[in-house]
Amino acid sequence: MQTPLPASPVRTPVFPESQGTGQNCGGLVQGPNGTIESPGFPHGYPNYANCTWIIITGERNRIQLSFHTFALEEDFDILSVYDGQLQQGNLKVR
Repeated sequence: MQTPLPASPVRTPVFPESQGTGQNCGGLVQGPNGTIESPGFPHGYPNYANCTWIIITGERNRIQLSFHTFALEEDFDILSVYDGQLQQGNLKVR
């Protein structure tokens, strides 16, 4: 049984970013758990993929990110995790 989320959710974007332009991907993960996968997983992702996921949970809930398989191309790709809006002060991991 799922617990209903409160009216004011916490939004945490997760951004694997690439230089240049290319395929956009991402989506919304909401509820007690979820899975995020890049396009083409378990194979390589496309060049210049620009993926954005928004994770929404209840206001007093915590978000735990666990990476089971994770690979970025050094000097080209980054992963940024923000707590809230996309602002430098909200940047938690890069």
